[in-house]
Amino acid sequence: MRWGFCLFFLSTLLTFNVIPNSFAEQSSSEKHRDKAVELLRKNDCPAAVRLLWPLAVKNDRKSFTILAEALPTAGLNLPGLPDDDLGWKRSYLTMGIFGFDRNSQLAGRELINMLKSGLVSQAAGNEVALCLETNEDHRECVDLAVKRKLIPSHDEFIKEVDFSDLKPDEPKCNWFQ
Repeated sequence: MRWGFCLFFLSTLLTFNVIPNSFAEQSSSEKHRDKAVELLRKNDCPAAVRLLWPLAVKNDRKSFTILAEALPTAGLNLPGLPDDDLGWKRSYLTMGIFGFDRNSQLAGRELINMLKSGLVSQAAGNEVALCLETNEDHRECVDLAVKRKLIPSHDEFIKEVDFSDLKPDEPKCNWFQ
């Protein structure tokens, strides 16, 4: 009897289009992220970033995870962001916190290590690291990192990235040999 009710309920939702369109959007976002990872593996950073960045602008956490992981693995740097060592670390820290993923080595464990290191303001870094390690609500930790001035707000960071003068073959990846 339960299965019959479940099937009836599901068919009613589908018939009257009650299921939100966010399912379709999630599917589209997931496809874009999967394609971007494939493109990064083929060293096509320009195409990968063009898929990921619009999602990141919408504050898509998983897109930030991929972008943060691409910084050290592919040598990616987004346009408009400084590419010196300190600027690179700031970009990694910002995208890593926006995209923190406990299951990621680079946007998870390594980020926590960086926050706890002397590279980051010690008290604030430790506080944000503890929040990320123990808190299920990732947004609280992002807000804390912004409040403690470890990273810019999402809107400020989006404004820093400049795609206005970008050539079709940019941004480039500088794969480490």
